[in-house]
Amino acid sequence: MFDSRFDSKQSLWMRLLIELLLVILILVGVIFRFSWSDWHQGTNLHPDEYGLTNTLVQLEPPQSLVDYFNPITSMIWREI
Repeated sequence: MFDSRFDSKQSLWMRLLIELLLVILILVGVIFRFSWSDWHQGTNLHPDEYGLTNTLVQLEPPQSLVDYFNPITSMIWREI
């Protein structure tokens, strides 16, 4: 009832079309990622990196192992 040659050619074209669309989608994503982006606004950091950098700069190592596990004196338990 169905011609197997027609079915295989149709699935080949469908697979090629899907792969082509995926490649185009990835290329559009790369273009949008690396074009027109001025996140750093003249600096070297992305806005998300500012928060991480500020948090890491304020952390201090504990004086002892007891201080490390003490939630009152340990810097890792404080909200900065």
